[in-house]
Amino acid sequence: MKIDEYKKILSMYRSGQPCIHDPFEERDVKVVFATMEYDGSNEMFTFEFIEDII
Repeated sequence: MKIDEYKKILSMYRSGQPCIHDPFEERDVKVVFATMEYDGSNEMFTFEFIEDII
């Protein structure tokens, strides 16, 4: 993983509450990271988010 990619991913965790746009309900929702995986063979990230209902 290149250092620029590492810093970008790290900033996602340190930048406060992440939000995503829910295309089905047409609204922004707060989310938390449930899992994060990195496959070094193809340099692909997989993120799983869950809605933060609190």
